[in-house]
Amino acid sequence: MWRGAGVTKKRTIRRTAGSYDSIDDLEAASGGWSLVFYQLERGPLKTELEQIGTDRAVLSRIRFNRALDQRGCSPPGSLTFGFLDTDGPNVRWCGRETGEHTLLNFNLTGGFESVSQSGHHGFTFSISEDQLAVVAGTVAAREFEQCLTAVTKSPSFPSAKVGGLRALARELCDSTRRDPGRFTSPRFREGLEFELPYRLVSVFASAEPEPGTYTSRQRAIKKARALMEDRLGEPLTVRELCEHAGVSWRTLDYAFRNHFDMTPQAYLKALRLDMVRRLLRTNSCASVTRAARQCGFRHMSKFAADYRSHFGELPSETLRSSRP
Repeated sequence: MWRGAGVTKKRTIRRTAGSYDSIDDLEAASGGWSLVFYQLERGPLKTELEQIGTDRAVLSRIRFNRALDQRGCSPPGSLTFGFLDTDGPNVRWCGRETGEHTLLNFNLTGGFESVSQSGHHGFTFSISEDQLAVVAGTVAAREFEQCLTAVTKSPSFPSAKVGGLRALARELCDSTRRDPGRFTSPRFREGLEFELPYRLVSVFASAEPEPGTYTSRQRAIKKARALMEDRLGEPLTVRELCEHAGVSWRTLDYAFRNHFDMTPQAYLKALRLDMVRRLLRTNSCASVTRAARQCGFRHMSKFAADYRSHFGELPSETLRSSRP
């Protein structure tokens, strides 16, 4: 158990918790995260976010009730890592299957990317590099500099010691629910700024970083997805996707089914529906028809049925709810 000098110095701890039905609202509440998420599964979206933090360290607990294609960047100025809770499904992180013994790295150049399934439940922990170095120095982590080098290259760190990190993170979050005043105590601050980083360093010391290379199928997905996003409002043929990705249709179809559990066509439709929803929620279009056509939909009755099936409400209802 860590006992650090100066722990009792008074520092402000902030706690926020909320439930959100859109990624834009989640991003606004996340405290500096940049998120590009697409809903892959039908049904109304619900996300839950709880954050506890100081200017040195922030612990977040998050849940999603729908499958999501997740991309983005963690808050600048800190190192951020993630780990799954044991009551949720695994995720595909940078093209690899990960589980409860995997430490996820959010610090790669270009940001993170993953595919999460419905019922996703996990934690992220952001800490300043200076604070992490202080903790590592006190526990004589000789390999700490090597670990920081690996952070820029490795997508994840497999280690059985992730279990200890998760147990403490869960206890810190659960304790504030049982006793809302506890998170202001010096003992709680010690757990957040010293004990949790100590367990993070322990994971580094025991883990073998995974290589950060992409397979040919993952590169094909990345290229095809970029073309889809660039041409959301335009017709896009199978041939154009394959030529841009540099693979056959059979290869591209297999890659999407394996990575997203859906075909490229289904993924493209999910992207387009998600973009329509963003336009309607932000009042960026004056009408449902204009938003739908801007995102490549031409048959309005079929679009409305697909939209309702995907999000659990009609597009006109989304537009009405977004207006003051």
